[in-house]
Amino acid sequence: MRFFSALSTLLPAIVAVSASPALQGRADVLNSIVAPADGTVIQPGETFSFQYTLDNWCEDGYTPVSVYLLQTAPTSSSLNSTGKYSQFVYHFGDYLYNNFGLPVMSPGPPPSTLTMPTLDSSFVGQTIYFATAQTENGCPVRY
Repeated sequence: MRFFSALSTLLPAIVAVSASPALQGRADVLNSIVAPADGTVIQPGETFSFQYTLDNWCEDGYTPVSVYLLQTAPTSSSLNSTGKYSQFVYHFGDYLYNNFGLPVMSPGPPPSTLTMPTLDSSFVGQTIYFATAQTENGCPVRY
C-alpha cells in the first residue's frame, strides 16, 4: 500500500523569462523546503540552493521524493496513481533519500543545488509553484 504526502511543501514563484522570479515560501505540516528561502530571486539558468527536510514518519529505509515546478497549486488530486504530478511545467527529478545510515541507492538523494530552467514566454508574469511529492510505502493511514 502506498501513501503520498500530497500536500507537500509549496513555494509559489513568479517566473518570467526575462524578469527575475521571486520565490515566496509556504509549508504544510508534513514536509518542509528549507532552501531556497522565501523571497529568493532566481534568474533562469541560475543555480540555487535546495534543501528539503524529510518527514519519515513511516520509518522507511528509503524515501522517494520528486521535485517539480507546477502551473497550479498542488493538491492531493493533482497526483497520479504513482504519487507523482502528471501535469508539470518542469520536473527537476526523482530522488531517493537513504534513512538510518543505509547505503545510498540509485538515484540517490537530491543535489544541494538545482538550476532554474528557462521557461517559454507563455509563463512571463504568471505564478508557478515549486513543489515536492514524497512517497511513503506500506504505512498505516495517518490521521
